[in-house]
Amino acid sequence: MLVDDQADTLNLTKVGLEEHGFIVDAFDDPRKAVMHFKQDSYDRILLDIALPRISGFELARKIWQIDNNAGICFFSKVEIFEHEARKAFSSNSREYCFLKKTIISSRIVNHLKRHLVVS
Repeated sequence: MLVDDQADTLNLTKVGLEEHGFIVDAFDDPRKAVMHFKQDSYDRILLDIALPRISGFELARKIWQIDNNAGICFFSKVEIFEHEARKAFSSNSREYCFLKKTIISSRIVNHLKRHLVVS
């Protein structure tokens, strides 16, 4: 699952991931994403942090209410959000990571492949 309100970023990232064999459900509205989300339906979730109406952090919390084990990667171009993510989620055992939007798609793919748990 990929959630980003910036159409260009959403489309480029989706296409880049699909070119590497990933199946991607992409959403530009975090409310639609959480309505679509079901437990155990995604191997990894990429969330922009600066989303309209609810932040990526709040969206993560909503997703974790549905699936406590959902693996989330926060995706932002602002470095300060990485510190906020670590502070906000350091006290729980949920899996999350932080990726910078300036990262090229091959690095995103490599990161996801390294951290996906194959069951």
